[in-house]
Amino acid sequence: MNTVSNRKVVNYPFYIVIGLILIAAIVLVIGASFAFFSYSKEGATANKIVSGSLELTLNETSNGISLLNAQPVSSTVGLTYTPYQFTLQNKGTADLKYRLRLINDPSETTTLDTSYLMYNLKATDSGGSVVFNETKLLPESGILADTQMIAASETLTFELRLWLDRSAGNDQQGKVYYGKLSIDGALPTDSFPSL
Repeated sequence: MNTVSNRKVVNYPFYIVIGLILIAAIVLVIGASFAFFSYSKEGATANKIVSGSLELTLNETSNGISLLNAQPVSSTVGLTYTPYQFTLQNKGTADLKYRLRLINDPSETTTLDTSYLMYNLKATDSGGSVVFNETKLLPESGILADTQMIAASETLTFELRLWLDRSAGNDQQGKVYYGKLSIDGALPTDSFPSL
């Protein structure tokens, strides 16, 4: 005698796979929701960082910075040189922090040892107040301004002067340097990418 059972066969592996896919999808959505804003960009006439209501724009007057046939001079003389000018504008609705670097231009050949490069970077706000002014040797990282703040809707005007430090030897005279600006931007609570 054959007995027919009314029991349903449940396919447990199928439900486990569906459950795992749903959990993975939820984790991805939550992870994306907590993602932070961080960006790096180098070397163009206009660099723009945009994310929602965050927008940081670096406007340069030319495509690069150069020091040609450099001769060692004192800081007193270097500070009289004509500056390279550019602006940094926060068009967003949130305050941002930024890091500004001078990097070697990969499309040009630099012969100058950058450990002898002196710089002066001065920033003024739209009211003409000086918010940053620093003169020193260019660090190996190329950082000109580290972890500085720019308020929402603010524009900063920068002047950058470069010269060969007077401690440079004769072997550095007459050499050339080609550089570009690089900007990193982040929300005040976030970290910059490592260098």
